[in-house]
Amino acid sequence: MKKVWTASPEIIGKILVVTSIIGLIAAFVLLRDTLEVALNPNFTPICNINPILSCTSVMAAPESKILGIPSAAFGIAGYSALLAFAALLVVGVKVPRRVWLAGFIAATIGLAFVVHLYITSIFTLGTICLWCLTTWVVTIATFWAILTHCLRQGYFMIKGWHAPSWLCALGKFWVNNAGLVLAIWYALLIFSILIKFNQALFL
Repeated sequence: MKKVWTASPEIIGKILVVTSIIGLIAAFVLLRDTLEVALNPNFTPICNINPILSCTSVMAAPESKILGIPSAAFGIAGYSALLAFAALLVVGVKVPRRVWLAGFIAATIGLAFVVHLYITSIFTLGTICLWCLTTWVVTIATFWAILTHCLRQGYFMIKGWHAPSWLCALGKFWVNNAGLVLAIWYALLIFSILIKFNQALFL
């Protein structure tokens, strides 16, 4: 099967520049609006469009905070670090394997928290925060790009350890069909939202 993922680190860097900048904008707006809501209960964020498309309930939810700190603050720190990493890639700096693996770990933590917020927002609170949705989209793309590159470069290979055949097959499928994997991921995200809110969104 012919590989379709042949992007260089510089191209991946450009992808990550885009995701980090969009993520930073969303996180800054979320943090600003979260602080405004905390200081002024009558403040209405611009993302409050209707009972379903609303940010206020998400901002006030305990699940949206880490140790009492709004998750958007951590998002700003994370996306800033990602932007610095992406800039190194764009200018052609040869990033060592351990840094890529550290980036993968960071992206995995970010993705885990995004899944947590997704479940809380969609299934517990029953609302969609558009700025949160934006961070979900770019975090998925970030994780996808970093994982695909690490798989393609064999960064997960450990000397003396033989990965199970099914795991190798899964990694090969991911690399050979990277674009399809991302498209399916986004399709599932959109489909789950439509299934959950189909009546509210289309009536």
